[in-house]
Amino acid sequence: MLTIDVEKTGDVAVVRCVGRIVRGAGIRTLRDAVLSEKNVRIVVIDLSDVETLDAGGLTALLSLQQWARNRNVQLKLVNPSHFASEVIDLSDVETLDAGGLTALLSLQQWARNRNVQLKLVNPSHFVSEVLTRTGLNRVFDISKFEHALFVLSARDCHHARYAAA
Repeated sequence: MLTIDVEKTGDVAVVRCVGRIVRGAGIRTLRDAVLSEKNVRIVVIDLSDVETLDAGGLTALLSLQQWARNRNVQLKLVNPSHFASEVIDLSDVETLDAGGLTALLSLQQWARNRNVQLKLVNPSHFVSEVLTRTGLNRVFDISKFEHALFVLSARDCHHARYAAA
């Protein structure tokens, strides 16, 4: 479940998310909250209390970024919780279309620009097959969940930040 609290001051809206940004009602709740803000210059999405972010949630955030860009609105994601900034598990992803691949590539570019290592963790057999057939298995760092946990547990020993998707 996702709950949203919106505070608006002038032309800045702060959207505080508490719970899970996952496929279904959570995504619709977030999208409705952001899209309902009129006459804003900046929308800040506070992720500090987000417990889970799945591939659907990630796609929704990228979609909101595109919506904001098309309207000359700055969209800022702030205070990602430990989970939201580091682990997005793909093991339950059953389908992956061109839109999903585009979202992953956009995330890869975003991560690279911020010196964040992006890992695709535990992709399902179907997702692995799609990545192999498209040649994207050579673009992404793909690992099993156990390896990602090892990398993440050692993240304080390095200057780079790590993220797993």
